[in-house]
Amino acid sequence: MRVVEVDGIYTEEADANMIYLTAAQRYSVLVTTNNETSANFAIVGSMDLDLFDVVPENLNPNVTGWLVYDEAAPLPTPAFTESFEPFDDFNLIPYDREPIFDAVDYSFNLDVKMDNLGDGANYAWFNNHTYVRPKVPTLYSALTSGNMATDAAIYGEHTIPFILEKNNVVEIVLNNMDAGKHPFHLHGHAFQTVVRSAEEAGVYVNNETFPEFPMRRDTVMARPNGNVVLRFRADNPGTISLPLLLPFISYLVSRTDPLTCATKGIWLFHCHIEWHVASGLVATMIESPLELQQQLSLAQSPYASPNASALAIPTSHVQACTQQGIPIAGNAAGNTKDLFNLNGENIPPAPLPAGFEAKGIVALVFSAVAAFAGMAVIGWYGLLEVQRGDKDKVVGL
Repeated sequence: MRVVEVDGIYTEEADANMIYLTAAQRYSVLVTTNNETSANFAIVGSMDLDLFDVVPENLNPNVTGWLVYDEAAPLPTPAFTESFEPFDDFNLIPYDREPIFDAVDYSFNLDVKMDNLGDGANYAWFNNHTYVRPKVPTLYSALTSGNMATDAAIYGEHTIPFILEKNNVVEIVLNNMDAGKHPFHLHGHAFQTVVRSAEEAGVYVNNETFPEFPMRRDTVMARPNGNVVLRFRADNPGTISLPLLLPFISYLVSRTDPLTCATKGIWLFHCHIEWHVASGLVATMIESPLELQQQLSLAQSPYASPNASALAIPTSHVQACTQQGIPIAGNAAGNTKDLFNLNGENIPPAPLPAGFEAKGIVALVFSAVAAFAGMAVIGWYGLLEVQRGDKDKVVGL
């Protein structure tokens, strides 16, 4: 088969016998069929068991379909693979041959790890922060904060926000400090994949030779304890019609709240393993927020756009938030007067204690005392048996 498209980007044709698809990735392939119809052929899909925390005993990781030329002919037994040796999509060249963005305006790191918090649950982290949904959806914070919309602080540290200026070339250096594979997806953009390291390569150290025409797509797999470097131009503050953008992506990662509303110009970067999204492996890209205010408007409110041609947020969206008690103005904490005052914002559970807490120390002391008391009783009981045996011997004499 010949790969001709990935994630909506046409590519120069590339021959492949096996392709590896992560969650959210897409491929288009051309298959040249045989000029005779005497046999049928199996098409095999196999799950990567490395991505399972626990593999169910009865799981069949292989799915088979058949390309049937002759319904009277037998279906061949599929040849299941013991290991994955797929086509390397990193070597794909976009059909338009867009050259590498070599002048980066804004570069930042995202360091990935998994860890527990004080509630005992496992969480996912970017730069030692786990995503927590804000009280005010990020889109509404951007629309209702005036010139302060360009300050990342108002969106709260737990949304892991990054402000992207219009048409800047943005570079994301992602260091996967986890032993698992992670398919990372960016909303609103296709990025150039300029580096993707081997497994166990460690953090990125800027010693790579970049491709002249990098693969461009919107989802890429970071290998265990490896790194990727992605580049894109921040040229999409929101050109897609609003009705296509239900519901609010800021609320996609809520563990308990229903999905509501919409997003435009607020793009998430996240792992596409859904329980990692729920665990907080999400960062927020806030693109050209002042231009966004010119394009979208909370009509018939104090925050209506000064641009008369701005697209109005549908009333139904505002009502969906209102009915759930979700504020639609202010910073991440819902503060409309002092946008830098984040008191009351949603926060993650407290971290695990560095050592024993008081109740743990008390439990340890009582456990130790109980252990020593138990050993003393056992010893005392053993001595009684020895003494009783000696008396029996004396009586026998």
